[in-house]
Amino acid sequence: MNHKTILILTAIVTLAIFASIIVASYGPYQNAFNAGEVSGLVKYRVDLAQYRSACQTVENFTVTPQGSAIRRPGTRYIADANDVSSVRLIPFTYSTSDAYVLEFGDGYVEFFRTVDGTPGQIEAP
Repeated sequence: MNHKTILILTAIVTLAIFASIIVASYGPYQNAFNAGEVSGLVKYRVDLAQYRSACQTVENFTVTPQGSAIRRPGTRYIADANDVSSVRLIPFTYSTSDAYVLEFGDGYVEFFRTVDGTPGQIEAP
């Protein structure tokens, strides 16, 4: 073999080793997440059916029943808080199309309602 052939073979072997390192560092491809989040204790239980479609942590995504993960929706400005120093917001979902946010402050509770995606503020009587 001449010098040029040896250089080409060395380059091919180097690329093959580099490619195997990259593939090994990324792990297997996962295309379904419909098992949701699982405990860290299940992390190495490859014998379970849920293992191939589960995640250890899902942040800022919503998992659909079909198995895909989509980005979660953002937030929307509705109103200013009455007392910004000591306010607590508590979500309350009445149904799939009707949700509330309760603003608890010092001596008051204010309700914000969302009906079919349209936000609104409920006035106290």
